[in-house]
Amino acid sequence: MISAQNLKGNMISKKLRELTDEDIKKVSDLYNKHSNNEEVNVPGFAKTVTEEELENNDYSFVPGRYVETVKEEIDEEKTKEEIKNLSYQLENLFSEFEKLIPEVKTAIKKACDFNKK
Repeated sequence: MISAQNLKGNMISKKLRELTDEDIKKVSDLYNKHSNNEEVNVPGFAKTVTEEELENNDYSFVPGRYVETVKEEIDEEKTKEEIKNLSYQLENLFSEFEKLIPEVKTAIKKACDFNKK
């Protein structure tokens, strides 16, 4: 069972990801191991699943039921810095928005008056 959600790839659209040569090699290497009856267990990526495991999960082929998750370490200082930067950007956007409100109201009024003619 392979969980490809952590593969890098290149996003073509919101739902379509083009795999890189490196990604394809990773999947190919795991497939070859599996084909040689080697057990595969790569947390966050792949796991060899037995027929019994599938049966116990009502033959669900959802990788998340079998592939271990990898706990992501969070750098608190980096996160705090990112929040500060985003907060600053948001404050600037709010300020810009407040300046544009009168112009938007005027444009709406003109559009409404235009339809009355």
